[in-house]
Amino acid sequence: QRVLARGFWTGNSPTWTGEGGEISHRPPFFTGATLGGFFRMRAFPTNRYHGKSVVYYSAEYRHLLAWNPLPDTPTLKKLEVDWFQLVAFAELGRVDERWVLDSFYRDLHWDVGVGVRAMVRRYVVRMDLAVSSGTARVTVMAGPSF
Repeated sequence: QRVLARGFWTGNSPTWTGEGGEISHRPPFFTGATLGGFFRMRAFPTNRYHGKSVVYYSAEYRHLLAWNPLPDTPTLKKLEVDWFQLVAFAELGRVDERWVLDSFYRDLHWDVGVGVRAMVRRYVVRMDLAVSSGTARVTVMAGPSF
């Protein structure tokens, strides 16, 4: 099984105002337009980029391996690993102070990476390595990426 998964996400905080140099009605940084962390822009720390508007693109190529030695190994059989998957991914995104079409394709931050997924006891466990121009990050967690 081979899958090409693509994603697009955008957001805007219309109540956020910044008239006269004073910002008001700004949502908390963890609920607004943010990039970075486990799910979006994995090479960057959680909520690394934060602003009024955001755009995010992602693509993952997932290759399910036919090879799985664990069910044949008596001591590891108890883990109930159904499959392994190799993943390659790329992400683009940008946070801006206004939601305009220029934000959708100019000065985008990027990262690329590889990962390994496994279905363990009917739940996806993943480990991703993501790199960007100035950062690199390894993520290990349970649950799908998107």
